[in-house]
Amino acid sequence: MPKFGRKLTGGGMVKELLMTILATTISIVLTFGTAHYIEVRQAEQAQRQTAMMLIHDIDASVAIVEYLAESEEKQKNGISMETRLR
Repeated sequence: MPKFGRKLTGGGMVKELLMTILATTISIVLTFGTAHYIEVRQAEQAQRQTAMMLIHDIDASVAIVEYLAESEEKQKNGISMETRLR
């Protein structure tokens, strides 16, 4: 075994091994946990942005329909005024 500047007994080696396993496990959990959290947040943001775009499109469509209805009403009023003048 390589020597790292200190002599390890049987119990010390087990302790080192367990500490290494624990550190590796914690780093893996942190890595994948953080990646999952970021992925979930990005999905939530994408859903929110999609909803906001949909609401904006609905608002724009309502504005167009209102404009067309007003134009049609003005046109009807203009035609009825012309028939009254005759």
